[in-house]
Amino acid sequence: DGIPKSENSNREEELIAMEIFRQGFLDNVGQVIDYQTPLKNRRSDKAGKIDLLSYDGLNVRILELKEPDSDETMLRCVLEGYTYMKTVDGKRLIKDFGLSEDAKLLACPLVFKGGIQWQEMQEERPNLKRLMKLLNCTPLYLEKCDNKYIATEEY
Repeated sequence: DGIPKSENSNREEELIAMEIFRQGFLDNVGQVIDYQTPLKNRRSDKAGKIDLLSYDGLNVRILELKEPDSDETMLRCVLEGYTYMKTVDGKRLIKDFGLSEDAKLLACPLVFKGGIQWQEMQEERPNLKRLMKLLNCTPLYLEKCDNKYIATEEY
């Protein structure tokens, strides 16, 4: 339901994911349909969770969210999201959420404008940018204005 079990949680990334889920829609992303989507079939499996899922009528985005002060590199964000995209049973995911069978899965880092990952993209990083293009991985940059999250593709 997107409501934190405890207001005192120190899991900032999860709390942001819940806020975005409750917001329901992000420009350039579409309808936010789930958060913390498990990739495992059993508790003993070691797979992680997809931070956020969105759907815009054509694409299902696996959004790899990073909190504003995350020190993880953009490369890690890209590879984590892409790994989740390759791990998930895409057809089942699309069916379980009642989405169009023609929907395409995309992995997208969802990072804060001004954060380390955003700063990396301001630099000349030809290999990272080439990899992102090969993986069809477009980063999205978050800002919070008037208690509303806004996502853009520009960096």
